[in-house]
Amino acid sequence: MLSETDKAYLAGMVDGEGTITLSYYRPKALGISLSIYNTNIGVMKDLQELWGGHLTISPARGRSKSGGRLGFGQNQAVVILKEIQPFLRMKKEQCRVALQFADTVSKHHAGGGKGVPPHLRELRTQLKEEMRVLNKRGVS
Repeated sequence: MLSETDKAYLAGMVDGEGTITLSYYRPKALGISLSIYNTNIGVMKDLQELWGGHLTISPARGRSKSGGRLGFGQNQAVVILKEIQPFLRMKKEQCRVALQFADTVSKHHAGGGKGVPPHLRELRTQLKEEMRVLNKRGVS
């Protein structure tokens, strides 16, 4: 069982060093992605030990330090986002959109193929666009 401190710490990492996105993982299969990036490999390994996920370590290049990316697939991301949602500040809206998207996914309506009713496809497209706007870089 994870403590409230662990949940709040991960939320802070997601707010400051993470991304919550809706992206295609294969043609017409839209899904939730949660990733955290940091150059402190020890911290990244600690997070992986607590939360799981796939840790990819990139070697140092030029003036850049080595760094890590801790990624979570859709099912794991949904569980984590539900746990850390109360603690998020900067990415609270991205979390809301991702969890709303998750509500549209079931065994019968996974991905984005022909088995998904048109109204769900349309809602998913709207949520993807909303997420794109929320994650847009630069000055608004």
